[in-house]
Amino acid sequence: MERILHGRLKHHATSVHQAGFRAGMSTTDVLLWLRTQVQPTSASKTPQTSAVFVDFSRAFDSVDHHLLLKRLQKYNVDPYLVRWILSFLTGRKVRVRLGSRHYSRTETFTCGVPQGTVLGPLLFNIFMEGLSEELNLSQAKHYFYADDLTIVAHGRGRESVLNESLDMLSHWSRTHFMDVNVSKTKACHFRSRRSAPVLRYRGTELESDDTPKLLGVTFNKHRGFGYHTKSMKAKTLRTLVRLSAVANTLLGASRDVVRCFYLALVSSYVCYACPVWFGIASLTDMATMDSIQARGARLACGLPATTNTYDSLLEANLPSAAEQVKFFTYKFFLLSSLRGGFQGDIVARCFPPSSDIGKLHTEITEAYGSVEPLADAPPLNHRIIVRPWTLEAVTKEMDDALKQRASSEAVAHRHPADYEIWTDGSYAKETSSVAGAALIFKQGKERFKTVSVGGTGRSSFRSESLALHAGLRRVIADKLLHRGQRLLIATDSQSLLMALKSHTACETHSTFTECVAMLNCLAGRGVKIRLQFVFGHCGVPRNELADAAANAAHECTTRYALWHKDALSIAKAKIAAEASTQLEARQTHRRQVVGLQRTKTKHLTGVRLLDCLASQARTNWSPHWGDLHRILNPSVDKRCRFCSDPPATPPLQTNVDRRRKRGRTTDPVACPECSIVLTSRSTGVNHLISTHGYERKEALRLLQRAPPAPPRAPNAPQQCPYCTRMCPTVAGVNRHVVEAHRAAARVKRARPADQPATPSAPQRQQCHLCSFASGTKGGLTMHLRRTHDFDRRVPKNHRPSDCEESVEHLLFHCPRFAALRIKHGIRPPGDPTQWFERRVPEFLADAFNLLPDRESKEDHPPAGSSPPTAPPTTAHRAGPTLNAARSCLARATSSVTSFLRTLGRKARNMACAKDDKQPPKSEPSLHTRKKTAASPSFRCTPRPLKKRKSSDAHTARANVL
Repeated sequence: MERILHGRLKHHATSVHQAGFRAGMSTTDVLLWLRTQVQPTSASKTPQTSAVFVDFSRAFDSVDHHLLLKRLQKYNVDPYLVRWILSFLTGRKVRVRLGSRHYSRTETFTCGVPQGTVLGPLLFNIFMEGLSEELNLSQAKHYFYADDLTIVAHGRGRESVLNESLDMLSHWSRTHFMDVNVSKTKACHFRSRRSAPVLRYRGTELESDDTPKLLGVTFNKHRGFGYHTKSMKAKTLRTLVRLSAVANTLLGASRDVVRCFYLALVSSYVCYACPVWFGIASLTDMATMDSIQARGARLACGLPATTNTYDSLLEANLPSAAEQVKFFTYKFFLLSSLRGGFQGDIVARCFPPSSDIGKLHTEITEAYGSVEPLADAPPLNHRIIVRPWTLEAVTKEMDDALKQRASSEAVAHRHPADYEIWTDGSYAKETSSVAGAALIFKQGKERFKTVSVGGTGRSSFRSESLALHAGLRRVIADKLLHRGQRLLIATDSQSLLMALKSHTACETHSTFTECVAMLNCLAGRGVKIRLQFVFGHCGVPRNELADAAANAAHECTTRYALWHKDALSIAKAKIAAEASTQLEARQTHRRQVVGLQRTKTKHLTGVRLLDCLASQARTNWSPHWGDLHRILNPSVDKRCRFCSDPPATPPLQTNVDRRRKRGRTTDPVACPECSIVLTSRSTGVNHLISTHGYERKEALRLLQRAPPAPPRAPNAPQQCPYCTRMCPTVAGVNRHVVEAHRAAARVKRARPADQPATPSAPQRQQCHLCSFASGTKGGLTMHLRRTHDFDRRVPKNHRPSDCEESVEHLLFHCPRFAALRIKHGIRPPGDPTQWFERRVPEFLADAFNLLPDRESKEDHPPAGSSPPTAPPTTAHRAGPTLNAARSCLARATSSVTSFLRTLGRKARNMACAKDDKQPPKSEPSLHTRKKTAASPSFRCTPRPLKKRKSSDAHTARANVL
């Protein structure tokens, strides 16, 4: 009943100053109107502006029923409807239930409209139109969104104009029993650097706010939206931190689940009301939004934080923030322009033809023609039978013979039709054209009439609508059908039938509207109409004839206006092409192996471990191999850990942490100029400066890149590098060098006798886009700017990509994995589709599960030697492990399960063997020391051995399996 009355009353709420609870309007309309008032395009032509943001207290609960009924009577609403609304509003009771037995006392509402109902928002809009009519009498401008009122005035007399409007508001609120919350009502004086006007409401001066917030968007007193970007970044980063707690680079929810949460919680907030600040936001603000989008893409795909931005977006199947914002802005501009009226005037002022959105729209209309205006299709006659789900037991994945039989039975069941219309549409991507054909059969005869039509567009729904429109128009023009005859319309477009069935095609194109009108006209004449869905391209004879006619109809010269959805599709393609050229031009590994193909849902395995490994393999940027692995673990050699021989370790050499460290350290260092071992890096820097004449910056650079030296023997005598004198301490050597050899030449490093002294060749900077090489970084930067229009400087501490352990080496060239390639069916390089298959991440998982066996052999000293002692503290780089991920991987693939079982048996045997040879308690054991950062994060950290063999074997089995 409420919906029936809503259809009778909605025509009375027609104020152009209210955007709340109205079809086709949103908060963006109010915010865009405020932008046109306070932040226009040209700063020099804009007078000073002041705005008041009014906040009502309990607006919905304060509506007086008698005043509302008087308002309805003023609109000449039927008296019986007024009486029904009075009965609907009065006598409403409410109580609160606590648990299953306790209830509060019953309260009866004497005023207010019920929220959550169909009629409540409409009645509130009708009630607030009285205030809008009074404010129209003043010189100020105003706009409502539900109970949020914004009043704007321009020029030097804005103080008196706004005070007059506030007096009108005070009088209306007193007579209509609506209270204004003065503490929350703010005033903002835009583009004003002088003393602000004084605004009062009932004698109380309104508080001034330089950054007012309206409907979730923070405006700035001056030009720009920096405050809105700052608040948006803070909120989205908090949400991303919460999402990162449930998903990392190995474990967590699947990519699609994390992606859906990101789109719902983060991306929707970033793109909210984007037409308001598009074109005004600075490049820094847009870069901030792009960084948020890239961070969400890396989080969804399990990629490291330093992965290439564009590769991350391709992996997550997400556009960049700038691309997404521009498309949403053009969509709002196009729909508002087609609706016309007040909305069309606002977008025309915000986006003139000289703006980016205006240029894009002009380019589309010049190439494809004007856009067809919007139209609402009438409801379909209830006597028309639409069967889009008759063949629900047969799916498109089934055999063609089964689909053909089901389609033929659905068409032939019941009584035969007097006339049949078989329609089909076609879309040509090369020419961006659509075409449709309708075949008209009379009384089952094979003779038919062909009606073909073509036009411009990119939607199959558009082509199917054109075909149906052409067939119905020919049937009505030839007067073929009479009362009592049957008409069958068969099509393979389920979207067209569902739109006719559920009437969801609001604001559609006029062709679909005319199709519904012609169907209703035939049904009104008494013709029995049935629309039937059939499967296409499965051998149904008449559907194949219609498909052939539709493909041949692209040569027709008929020209239709462009549909707005086709215009949006064209704009999306143009924006994506423009964004791809503006992004980083570096040829990454992903673009070399798969191009610009996006990772879609069909490419996923459903297991986050495998999906993350696949994404890291396509980008070749992973903390487990390659250049990033070397950056995180500086002591790792550039050679492959699998196919290269391990370095020979002296049996009695102490285990020293050889990683380069940053910051302050107390590890001993060796002087690169002489054989002195110094106690710390700072001591070594002072030694190089005072003894060898180095500059501090150069001395620090040498010692940072050199690994720590083994600890020297305490109180060992030291020899002077210039003479044969022996000193008891290092300090004595330094004093001797300063006193006796200050004027001596600097001692060079020792060089083999057979190696001549040749000057070091200067390192040439190679361009990553062509074969150009420069002797200096400045020359390379200038070449990138002039030749490739690419402004990117080489990083200060740039490290060449010379790591042999790349993903391509592991997949195709490493000799140790020859049997593993055969097991997983890895094909030779050059096949882009292989990178999206499940075999690649499974191969990498099995490959890195072999790494613990290799390192366990390297960690054991030869027989007869004493075990090395572990340092007291070693820096352990925390990273994701496979303790929980292996269980997911075992459920995902049987090959990895069998391998883990084999690894479990090896671990049990190894535990028993190690327990017999456990070293005494006085010496720390190898198995109790922590793994260094050079160890891969793909394996579990070994636990300390127990005394009993049975419990030790059980623990090892639990850790592995």
